Amino acid sequence: MSDSCEFGRIAEVTDTQYRIVLDENSSCKSCGMNELCAQKEIMIDRDEAGTGFEVNEPVELVFEKVVQTSFLLYMVPLIFFFLGILVPQYIFHIRNELLLFVLASGSMTLSFFLIRLFYRRLDKETYRVKMQHKTKMDSPSLLTGGRYAN
Repeated sequence: MSDSCEFGRIAEVTDTQYRIVLDENSSCKSCGMNELCAQKEIMIDRDEAGTGFEVNEPVELVFEKVVQTSFLLYMVPLIFFFLGILVPQYIFHIRNELLLFVLASGSMTLSFFLIRLFYRRLDKETYRVKMQHKTKMDSPSLLTGGRYAN
């Protein structure tokens, strides 16, 4: 599954952004990190989300390409880290562990810069968060406390 959605309500509307307070759903309650997860809100640029949204309006946030984005942000730096160890060790025959760690950390840092450059070239329409008006009652909402309506 490459799409994920969250439900919430608009808490604040500024000239440039919407501040959305997310509903707590059953996934949040069963998660072991729930107590540590302090951020139950998200900021979305008005340019990306569109207009016509008002304060206290329930909305649905659709995060597309979740698996691809997760791979890009987590696996690519990890791959760069291990390549930063293996390439100097086996090609250049470097055996100093401290130097290998510094090279691996540097290559991982390089991967973050490359991801940042690559992200700017991506189609913003594909990888952005889409915000939709929440009108259906067959999905979690504020009225049902984040649970599916009967």
